[in-house]
Amino acid sequence: MRKPFYFLLLMILTNCVYAQKLPDVQNTSIWAPSNVRADGKQQEWGGGFAAENKRTELQYTVCNDEKNLYLALRAINTEMATKILRGGISFTINTEGKKKNNDAFVITYPVVVRNTNVRNSGGRSVQVMGGQGMQMPREVAVIGGGQAGTERTQAQRDSIQLALHKSQLASVKEIRISGFKNIADSALSIYNEYGLKAAASFDDKGLFFCEFAVPLELLGVKLDQAPEIAYQIKLNGIDMGASFGGQMVFRAVPVSGAARGGGSNDRNNTSRQDMFAATDFWGKYIFQKNK
Repeated sequence: MRKPFYFLLLMILTNCVYAQKLPDVQNTSIWAPSNVRADGKQQEWGGGFAAENKRTELQYTVCNDEKNLYLALRAINTEMATKILRGGISFTINTEGKKKNNDAFVITYPVVVRNTNVRNSGGRSVQVMGGQGMQMPREVAVIGGGQAGTERTQAQRDSIQLALHKSQLASVKEIRISGFKNIADSALSIYNEYGLKAAASFDDKGLFFCEFAVPLELLGVKLDQAPEIAYQIKLNGIDMGASFGGQMVFRAVPVSGAARGGGSNDRNNTSRQDMFAATDFWGKYIFQKNK
């Protein structure tokens, strides 16, 4: 007699889980939170996002108010932090609604600098190996010019990686733009006079969160016309020559034969290749006229 009840309960729970599943690409227009500041802090978003894209492993929301177009995004795992920090995120906006980069506005953040001769303040090369970002089977963390790395626990590696990520992010002071009328294609200060904003942070779990704000005036958008735009979110992939303020560069290396094994490592090898390759997707957004 209880079977119909349990079956009904299972169906209800299944439908609830399905209903909570986020779309791969956002399909709604959203008015921005009233307290949005594009300062890299996640509080105003309440931990919820409009979509979760599998290709880029990002949760994100595109929204607007009467002044700005916003993009808020969060990496769903700590591995993506390495890819983002070493290659940046490019937010492309095509106000003609075409999924093309031609005649589009592009904002890239964080901006890293190519520098193969990375040195610290004491003049020594600084190389940090290991960390969770590259999914190696077994790793070491080396800081400074030590001859043999000290093997660390996973918790220690995670802590070191998070501290490095926060330090690297704090050193980023520019965004790169292209396609804006009356503004030269260049790197701008994050404190620029045009109102273009990008800021990011890490939570205690090492998850990366970022906000972009783009003035509608710069895009030539008028809300009363409720235009449709096309947007692209692109993770540019790891740049091996990148550095942050000329201070440090990190990479992961295997230290055991396990990393040189056979088919069992195919998935890890694919994951590592994805870290270096650009990943992106396009979507459409119709501006919301008011609250």
